[in-house]
Amino acid sequence: MTGRAPAAPPVPSPVVPGSAEVRGQDGPAGLAAQCIQALLDRAALPRHRHSAHVSGLLGLSYHQARRRMSGTAPWSVEEMQAVAAHHGETLTDLFSGIKGADYEAAVLAAGALRVGCRILPGSPVELHRPGELIAVKGGSEWVVVLAGDTPTPHAYTVRRIVVEPKPQRPRRIAILDDDYDIARGLAAGFVELGYEATAFASEDQLDATLKFDAFDGYVIDWVLAKGTAEVLVGKLRSHSATCPIALLTGKAGTRNFDEKALVAAIEQHGLLFLQKPVTASLAASQFSASFANR
Repeated sequence: MTGRAPAAPPVPSPVVPGSAEVRGQDGPAGLAAQCIQALLDRAALPRHRHSAHVSGLLGLSYHQARRRMSGTAPWSVEEMQAVAAHHGETLTDLFSGIKGADYEAAVLAAGALRVGCRILPGSPVELHRPGELIAVKGGSEWVVVLAGDTPTPHAYTVRRIVVEPKPQRPRRIAILDDDYDIARGLAAGFVELGYEATAFASEDQLDATLKFDAFDGYVIDWVLAKGTAEVLVGKLRSHSATCPIALLTGKAGTRNFDEKALVAAIEQHGLLFLQKPVTASLAASQFSASFANR
């Protein structure tokens, strides 16, 4: 018995950035899902965390995110753009098929300036216009320069250059207290909050370190073995008029304590004040505000 031939399965539409949504294609995973997966691979996110990551990023249920990652549910352009932007890429990057491994470490040289960067070298170029960026490989290192008036041998075009800022280093805090356990405890707390912190048990130890090193801020016990920290604070302030210096004491309000000298030092040098016992989070909040106001 002759019957009608079965209808051919629908052909998925091509990806068109700007359309309302991009549906899965190229097999079960779908082109959009493949590109997102490649992006998350470049971000060094383990495969088993991809769906959970997308779920949290886009405010989807895990099931919805899982369907998108498997290519069985459509991706909107806005969703793809949000994922790409979160990882510092554009839609063009997402669909370009460029892998992070294609980038080469390089140095951008402009006059006396030298900046680390990553580049995608293009094709060899014999003729170039003055002022164009070109890449030259010397040994194992790429150098990116502005082309001059004369041809540069063994030069390549630069398809893409990425200059990334250096991560900001943690603020460094010195903590001086005659009770070394207090100094170490505060230092450990500062480290947990993202600072670099060094504990000192004596003024001599701190002085010796300051001969070859410096700190962004100081916590100084007001009453030291040799007397008050007035001279030390004056020395620190002479090196920097703006670095935060916090005076620490547990003797305020006690008998024989010269509170006027403490207040005078705070007013003269623009100091912070911390009352023992103090937590690292409380101390760090004062330093954070001081750094922000500098």
